[in-house]
Amino acid sequence: MPTDVDVTLALVVFGALLLTACVYDVLWRRIPNWVVALLIVAYAGLAGAHQLPFDAAMNLGGFAVAFVGAFVLWKLKVIGGGDAKMFAATALFAGLQNLWLLFAATAIAGGVVALVVIALRARSRIAGQGLGGLVADGVSAAAVASERPDLPVRTLLKQARENPTKGVPYGVAIAVGALVTAQMTGYLELHHGHGVRHVDARDLSDLVRKPK
Repeated sequence: MPTDVDVTLALVVFGALLLTACVYDVLWRRIPNWVVALLIVAYAGLAGAHQLPFDAAMNLGGFAVAFVGAFVLWKLKVIGGGDAKMFAATALFAGLQNLWLLFAATAIAGGVVALVVIALRARSRIAGQGLGGLVADGVSAAAVASERPDLPVRTLLKQARENPTKGVPYGVAIAVGALVTAQMTGYLELHHGHGVRHVDARDLSDLVRKPK
């Protein structure tokens, strides 16, 4: 029987993997396959420890639906391939019943991340190329380079400035979405035998109206 120490270690690994994905996505605009694979292993470990209820229909169903949806977004060049695989892996934790929450939280966080990148670049154009602009252009240029490694640096930066949303690190948004979903559904709570809560619109409404 696994102890709380074992489960805590698994949860630390889960958080560390999300952080690792964020770092890779921000700095190099890619999410390694080994990070995605270890996320799936982390889920299996938590499910095996009875920390998460393993409902094959709901969890694998959520994974399948998320993978198909993310694959479509990847084909449309909205997100990267690593983002698509990472989203599908985090959907294992949310399950089909809470997939909408994971998607909504990720979409909102993704919008914020995209606005930050655009704002950094806009500010750099007004006030001169400062650190924020360099970071924003560097992120976008890295994304262009991943598709066209043959292009010179000057061309990469030019294309990055012409497409301000290119290279948005959506891995950060997926990590935030996964953590928000974890908080609201309880799939990371250290209580053996407690199932994952199903969050619906009424829960969100009650949360907004809750007095401070």
